[in-house]
Parts: sequence; structure tokens; C-alpha cells
Amino acid sequence: MPIGASCNEPNAEEIEGRPGKVQMSEHYASSGTSIDDRGSEILLKMARPDIYRINAFRMIEIPVTSSPRVISSQMRKLDLMEKLGVTCQMERGFLPLTPAPDSEGRREAHQRLTDPESRLIDELFWFWPLQMGVPEDKDEALMFLKRNDFAGAVSIWKQHEENSSEANVSTHNLAIMYHVLALDMEYVEATQTLSTKQSKQKRSYWEQAFQRWQILMKHEGFWQRLTARIRELDDPRLTTGTARRIRAGLPLVILSINAMLAVQAAQKGNGEEASYHISVMAQSGFDQSAIDEALRRAIAPIRDHIKTICANAENETNMAPEHADNVVRSLIDQTSRLLATIDKLLPEGHATRESAHDEVASRILTSQIAFGNKTDDWRVSLELVEQALPIAVSASVRKRIEENTTIVKNNLERGTCWFCKKRPAVDKAAVEVKMHGDVTRNYTNVQWRHTTIEVPRCKECSSAHEREVLVLVGGAIIGLIVGPVSCSATDNGWLGFGIVVLFAVVGYIIARRTRPEGIKSDDYKNENPAIKELQSKGWGFGEKPSGVQ
Repeated sequence: MPIGASCNEPNAEEIEGRPGKVQMSEHYASSGTSIDDRGSEILLKMARPDIYRINAFRMIEIPVTSSPRVISSQMRKLDLMEKLGVTCQMERGFLPLTPAPDSEGRREAHQRLTDPESRLIDELFWFWPLQMGVPEDKDEALMFLKRNDFAGAVSIWKQHEENSSEANVSTHNLAIMYHVLALDMEYVEATQTLSTKQSKQKRSYWEQAFQRWQILMKHEGFWQRLTARIRELDDPRLTTGTARRIRAGLPLVILSINAMLAVQAAQKGNGEEASYHISVMAQSGFDQSAIDEALRRAIAPIRDHIKTICANAENETNMAPEHADNVVRSLIDQTSRLLATIDKLLPEGHATRESAHDEVASRILTSQIAFGNKTDDWRVSLELVEQALPIAVSASVRKRIEENTTIVKNNLERGTCWFCKKRPAVDKAAVEVKMHGDVTRNYTNVQWRHTTIEVPRCKECSSAHEREVLVLVGGAIIGLIVGPVSCSATDNGWLGFGIVVLFAVVGYIIARRTRPEGIKSDDYKNENPAIKELQSKGWGFGEKPSGVQ
């Protein structure tokens, strides 16, 4: 039956349909658990979006009341039908998976049913008969369900729900029905786009499932029914404490499913769907501590991935700091989508969100420091450190980044040629500018302070300035040679002086025009900020004040 097809529902709120082909899905990785109790651990391992696709009773297509003998008989029947290739002719169970699980999947399901704790949890997440001890073919609602008459089954369960039966099995079955249909549609939506009507129906399923899970958590009769089932199974490995642990862990299991779906949506860039699942959790009625823990568990693999990337970046930086610029670029590229995913899931100010951002930003900073100290390439270092600031969140990390940015800028200013603004400066090529200031004169006594400003310059600019001086001096020398000769020949002193000036000007023009593009003249040294700052304080050029020998 296609999604959204009519099912003769009693009213508009009832089941409208479900995916016609409910494929088997790949297994979702469990985030693990810190709870030592084995029963709780088994329960938490079921906290995954495919919880109903790996349910043993759904996979083997048997009711939860089936005895070990019935289960073994069903396994032999399924294996034989598969071998003969006539599975399509066999009678199907509730909400059967299409295609049916293969023999390996069935064996895994059968194995879970041999473990009493795993079986009890699978029973919890599947349909129960309204009365204990009543076989499937005597339970009217389950027979409707087996015939895929969802609306008929829902109608019966709702009638019992309104009558508030002591065990509230009807509410449990409705919770399972709406939950499994919502998750089946989530699974289909992973490969195809749902219509607006189908998306609306899916959200309705979620709302109705959570409403009933919340009721069940507080309904003592329901948990007494689960305890009675434990006694009926009569296995020493199951105790009344098992029921208490399941009750305590159920909210985390249910919430974790939506948390994982939110993570999957965020990873695909579907912020709207991620926000929807977060809102479902927020409005679930469960304790905030359970909501926070579910999100923490769902995000843990992403957080661990970020930690691994940062640790690898640290190792690579330590091994080759001269290549840490590439390490930082790779780090940013690998973590950008991971951080964006966390940002879609957690609000601003959340501790996990801040720690993830700060860890990446701090790693960028430390790798940049190693790179800058090793290579003195402060231009690239500045590019790297400036990318850390938008990532950082906490005030302490942002302050460290800002302080280091100032240091890098200062290093860049001192380490970059002042005249071309591109190439690294060389100490031997620096231009020394002597200055004096704070002059005090007292009769014949003069006191002052002096300093030498070293304007950074590269080899290329130094060579260009030297050539410029040589051309200028060369022109003046030629003028001094030609000028006197012309003066003697014409007996005109002004002509000789003019020739000297002319050659000097020509030399200056040639020097200016032959200076490589992008290189300022030697006079540009006086525009250096350090010199400008001293001039603003009254300092002058030269080592001594005028008039001082």
C-alpha cells in the first residue's frame, strides 16, 4: 500500500497508510552506554531509528506470545520457503518487511529470542494481545492488523483506551503502531521525497506515539502487566528488577531515536527536519535530563570525530611544523561540516557546542604558532590565525586568538619589506634612519635622546635602491665632466652649470623609470609608522640636533 493511501480509517485522525515496501535497513551504530547492568545495556542498544526493523518478532513474523517450539517451527518454515523460492505464497505477520529478511537476518533475530532479556525488550516494542494467554487468532484487533486493516485494529484499541483498561495494553499497541509508522516513513524519506500530505501524516504519527509513551510511563497497570509477563516467562535471569530498569531507561531509548534522526538530518543539511526532531524531544514531556543525555549520546560520535581530527593535526604539526599551514587548512575543511551539524542541534551557550568550537579554534592557533615560529612566514600565519576567531566561542579562547593576532601582525610588519609589502625582510638590507628628540638647551649645554629606526627591506628592494643611486650619481658625474668642457668652449659658466643639472635630472628620471614596479623609492622609509610616531612627538632626523658638533 503506498504512503498516504486510504485505509478506511474511522476518522481523519486515524491511520492513513504506510510505506508499501518497508525495506530492511543498515544497522545504526550504537553510541554505547555507561550503565553496567546488562539488561539496561541491551535496552539502550535498541535506541536506534531501525528499532522496529530489527525487532525479532517482526523479522520472523510471529506474535510475542510464541513459544520456543513455535519459533523453531517458524524458522524451519521460513528457511524452506526461501529455499523453494515461494516466500510470496506464505502467510505474513504484522507489518511485514519487504523484501523479507534473509536467512542470516532471521538467525540473528532467532538468537535474540533465545536470550530472555533481549526477548523481553523485543516484546516491549511489538504488539501485545489485549489479554494474557489469549492466542493471536482469538484477538480481534491483532487479526485486523494481520489483514493490514490498520484502521480496524486502531478502532478496537481506541475503544479499549477510552475505557481505561487496567493494563492499558491498547495504549501500548497504539504507541507501537504510530511509532513504527512514523519510523517507516522516516526510512522511506531517506531515499524519496514525501508529499506535503505524507509529511503532515508522519508528524501526526510522531505526536500520537509520544502522547501514548508518556501515558504508559505513568501507568502502573501497564508495568504490572510487564511484570506479570516476566513471571510467565519463568526464567531466573528475569526479575521484577528487570521491569524497573526498563521503565527507568525507556525515556532515553525513545528520545535517542529522535536525537539520531536529528543528527542524520543535520548531516544532510536539512536544518528544518533536524529542528523538528529536536522540538519533538522538547515537547515529549520527558525530563530535560533524559533529553540532554539523548542528544549527548547522539552527538558523541561527531564530538569524538572532531577530537580525533584535532589530535591528528597536533601530531602532524609536531612532526613537521613547517607544513602546519596545510595541516590547519585540512583541519578547517574536515571540521567545518561537523561543527555546522552540532550548531543545528544544540543552542548557543550549550557546553558541548562551545567545547567543540573552542577545541578546533585552539588547535588552529597552536598549529599556526608552530608554523610561524618555524618559517617566519607571518603573512600566511596571519591568514591562519584570522580563521580561528570566527570558530572560537568562549571569551578566554577568543582573547588568546586576538592577542596572537596582534603579535602576528607586529611580526608581519617587522618581517615584511616596507617598500614592496610582499617579500620577507632581510636584516642586512634594512634601512637605518637615525633620529633625535627630547632636546633641552641650557645656555651652552644641550641634552637630547637619539635612536635608530630600522626600516625592514628585502634584498630585491635594496638592490633596486642601489641601482637607482648609481644611475643618479652616474648622471651627475657625466654632467660634471661635460659641464666644464662646455663652459671652457663657450666661455659661459651658466651653460656648464645647466648641463650638470640636466644630466643629474636625466639620471634621476632614468633611475625612477627603471625601478621595478611595486617598489617604493628609498624616500618612502620616512613614511614608516615608527618614524611617523616619533615625528609626531617632535623628533627630527639625524643623530644630533642642529648646531651640535
